[in-house]
Amino acid sequence: MTKVPTRDQVPQVARHQLPVGQAGTPRSFGAVGQGGGMTGKDVLRILLKRFWLILITSSAITGAICVATLIWWLYAPLYTAVAQLRVTAPVTSGLRGAPTQYGQDIMNRLMQTHAAVAMSSPVLTAATRTPEVTRTAWFNKNKEGAVDRLFKEIKVSPQTNTDYIRISMTARAANDAQKTDLAEIVNAVAREFEKFSKQSISRERTDDIDNLRKRREGLERELARTRRDVQTATRAGNIQEMRNVLAVELRTLTTQIIPLSLYRAQAEAQMKSLQDRAEAGDESLYAMPEIIRAMEMDGQLRMLRSEKSSLEAELDRRRSKFGEAYEGVKSILKRLDKITEQVAERETVIRTQAAELLRSEREAALDGAITQLTALQERFQEAQAQDKDLQNSLTRIEQLTVTEETLQKRIADISDREMDLQLLAGGEEQVRLQIPAIPPREISMPKWKIMLPLGVFLGIACGVGLAVLLEFIDTSIKSPSDIVRKVDLPLLGIIPHVDDIEEELDDVRLAFLGHPNSLVCEAFRQIRTCVLFSGPPSERRSLLVTSALPQDGRTTVTLNLAASFAQGGKRVLVVDANFRQPAVKDLFPACGDAGLSNALVGQAKWQDMTHEVQPNLHVISAGVLPPTPADLLGSEQMKQMLSEMMDQYDQVLIDSAPCLVVSDSSILSTLVDGVILVVRAEANTYGIVQRARELLGRLGAHITGATLNGVRVAAGGYLQENYDTFYEYHESSRTNLP
Repeated sequence: MTKVPTRDQVPQVARHQLPVGQAGTPRSFGAVGQGGGMTGKDVLRILLKRFWLILITSSAITGAICVATLIWWLYAPLYTAVAQLRVTAPVTSGLRGAPTQYGQDIMNRLMQTHAAVAMSSPVLTAATRTPEVTRTAWFNKNKEGAVDRLFKEIKVSPQTNTDYIRISMTARAANDAQKTDLAEIVNAVAREFEKFSKQSISRERTDDIDNLRKRREGLERELARTRRDVQTATRAGNIQEMRNVLAVELRTLTTQIIPLSLYRAQAEAQMKSLQDRAEAGDESLYAMPEIIRAMEMDGQLRMLRSEKSSLEAELDRRRSKFGEAYEGVKSILKRLDKITEQVAERETVIRTQAAELLRSEREAALDGAITQLTALQERFQEAQAQDKDLQNSLTRIEQLTVTEETLQKRIADISDREMDLQLLAGGEEQVRLQIPAIPPREISMPKWKIMLPLGVFLGIACGVGLAVLLEFIDTSIKSPSDIVRKVDLPLLGIIPHVDDIEEELDDVRLAFLGHPNSLVCEAFRQIRTCVLFSGPPSERRSLLVTSALPQDGRTTVTLNLAASFAQGGKRVLVVDANFRQPAVKDLFPACGDAGLSNALVGQAKWQDMTHEVQPNLHVISAGVLPPTPADLLGSEQMKQMLSEMMDQYDQVLIDSAPCLVVSDSSILSTLVDGVILVVRAEANTYGIVQRARELLGRLGAHITGATLNGVRVAAGGYLQENYDTFYEYHESSRTNLP
């Protein structure tokens, strides 16, 4: 079991830790009704409690509506004339078969559009000018305002999931002539709407034909321009054959350009090699066949070489014959050196001339190749440009051909549509009067099958609403659930109202003396059980019984709860601390005039003023009424006396004044282990009990719980079943006794 905090611990613990339903103060001191909303059980309780109010209210309202309906039906009935017009979907082609199938959304918009047109000013004005309307009594009643009246009284509405529009008019009709006039007015509006629709369609068709004709003429002009462009593009001849010739020429030029490009590359490479070898003095340059051939063809070089050979032969002969020292040998050597120098000089000249000539020839050949290659490339580019121009011409011709075909098709379609509209302009009707209005024979309003259920529904709704409203206006606490849910206090038990029990009690405060087995005493035994299990015995030995207002039953709870403790074997002391309106002395005259006040001022010991009412149950009266009760109850003597009482008795119960009227109970609540708050059913409101709880909570009082006193039962309710079961059980117990 959860340990209940002591009185000194309550201010710090009870407000934040103790859940609702356990000993101690509630979780918080919120607004009244915190944590409770209306449940199905509450609604059922309200319905049962105020059943007769709901029944009378609903019967009265239903009867009033029935009487009003009867008077309306007898003296001012309304008649309605109705005409039905059928709406046909617009025809798109009169030449190529059935009309186009439109979606439901499109048809709904079309129906709404026609309904709006039927209520337009031109249609209603034209209807009021027809002979059928001008001769009616309705029109002659107010000729100037006929259009405005018709706009208010005529009703036009599309019929759901059909292609019909309903035109109706409701008015009083005292005789058959007025009923006939009603039908004539509706038919006049329907016919004018039909005529207006047909004229509008004809005008629309004419405008459509003019627009189509203008579009067709513009397309024909564009087609003529396109055809001229095609003729201009094809005037140059067969473009494809020209492209074929160019293709052959391009291939030929390609075969010529490729070897020339290779030759040019080789010649440039050779020229670069000759130039590099010449600049580097490479001797291999002179071993080239062209240079060797040039040297062999030179006559002067041949003569010099021949003379050199002769001198060399003569030199060899003389050396062999005369030796090196011979003057002739030396002379030949000089001549041979000179001839050798001349040969070398001539060879150098020939080689230089031959190399220069070879380079010139190579350069000439390269220049010729470059010139020829450039000419071929230029022609190749010209041929490619011509081919591209021819391709663009072909593409342009193809585009123009496609454009020409498209224009021809569009012109043909417009021509067909123009012909269709010309055929349809004279005979298409989208709106037709299908069912003309006839003079009404039956009353349209009021209808009993509508008014009677409506009256019953409104009656029940008003009755239930009134009952709920009264319930919300009445903020008094009525049931045990209100204590827990709306006041947020732990409930110790409920005490039935004396009028709901079978026993005849002279004074409910002394029920335990004359009727210990009564329903009231059983209720207090249940309260005793809750108190016993609300915490350890050391923390509930002294209990203060108080209430928010007078006459809530504090003394009843104190005495009967004390008696239940005494019957359980505990020594119990009841202290009457209500110095304002003491009750113990009147209930127990044997107590005498002396009491608690005398003991507090030291005139006597409190033990000498106790009176035993029944075994284990003692009481102390209030004694002489002091001038300042609050000061006396908050004195040190009171604390000391209370401590002595708890030492000698197992349970001390203090009957005190109401806490919201005087401060006596507030002072005592700080001295005891716990406080029992007595709530009077249907007398205390949520706000009153909430204020009492907050007051005790601010002082740090430990609220053990609340008792609901004077609870009335509802017919068929939970309490009534409990009471019946209690008496049946006791009756069977007495019957089974031996």
